[in-house]
Amino acid sequence: MITGNARFLAVCLSLGFQSMARYALIFWLPLFFIKSGSVWTSLLLPLGMAAGAISFGFISDSVFRANRMASICMGMLFCSLLSGLIYVLEIRSGVAAGALIFSAGFFAYGPQANFWPLAQELLGQRYVGTGTGVMNMTAYLFAAIGEPLMGKLIDMTGNKAVIFPTVAIIALLSAVTILFAMPRRPSPGSLSRIPAF
Repeated sequence: MITGNARFLAVCLSLGFQSMARYALIFWLPLFFIKSGSVWTSLLLPLGMAAGAISFGFISDSVFRANRMASICMGMLFCSLLSGLIYVLEIRSGVAAGALIFSAGFFAYGPQANFWPLAQELLGQRYVGTGTGVMNMTAYLFAAIGEPLMGKLIDMTGNKAVIFPTVAIIALLSAVTILFAMPRRPSPGSLSRIPAF
């Protein structure tokens, strides 16, 4: 039931990439800002994540009319864009840096609130517990794999700023992967083949 549900597996994969991006920011961002002498800026990351966690359920229900997958895609696209901007603009301190870091945290963590209801939506009440466990396992597995790989990448490049384009790519992968879980709309020709009762 679970392993044969391609849409649910796509959700798990998207959640894995989301967790990998989130933990990369949480773990490596303070080390990056130590060099610039503005460690306080990194404190805005968890504040942004907290704001995202409490806001994204409302965003999904109100703005996206309970289309959780669309809200996840939007959030991870913004996370990707913001992480790329931080790297390209090379803003390391000040109000602008704080705003970007807060926003990156908001969109990196906020979408996670909308992943968990998908277990019930895709698997039904009978398998919601098992599905949630599989999702949670996938999230932490990806995070555990991502951290040593990020450390290796920093060692290879000698540049801690490499975390930002890397997170941008990972967040983009999350946004793209969730698209495979979205229900496909029937083509106009297929509607005529639906039997009438």
